[in-house]
Amino acid sequence: MKRLNDLLIFLMLFVPPLFFFTDLTRNPYYFQIVLLNSLAVLIFALWLYGGIKTRELRVATTVLDLQLWLFVLVATASWLYMLSRNIHEPYLSYGVFNEGFKRWLFLLTNCVLAYYIAVQNVNDDTRDRYVRIFIWVGILASAYFNISVWNLFGQKS
Repeated sequence: MKRLNDLLIFLMLFVPPLFFFTDLTRNPYYFQIVLLNSLAVLIFALWLYGGIKTRELRVATTVLDLQLWLFVLVATASWLYMLSRNIHEPYLSYGVFNEGFKRWLFLLTNCVLAYYIAVQNVNDDTRDRYVRIFIWVGILASAYFNISVWNLFGQKS
């Protein structure tokens, strides 16, 4: 389970940033976001499964936990408040609910899950490995960018 978790974290750190530089789709951001969010949810699901299997769910606590959960609470309350103010307007309530729900899921996945994945998995033993991953991603991204620019401006019209 630990090896699968490490592999998913490696993929989450390595693959989505490099999709920015592809011609896979017209807008690679959508693929990046879906891949990143899917990997974060999968890592969370594996953590939850492992905790249920061993009957022990451990969450590392930090000094930012209170602030993070207060932010989530205020964001949720403001979304629900706006929904309640516009519930009598069918068109507005539909839009407020859908857009608010998308933003709320985005908040949970990209703020809360990403934060706790880092808190749970980064320690003194793994920090160097993650820094090396970031360095390699930066090297590959800069090499691809330099090659793309050279090809773009190096061609004769």
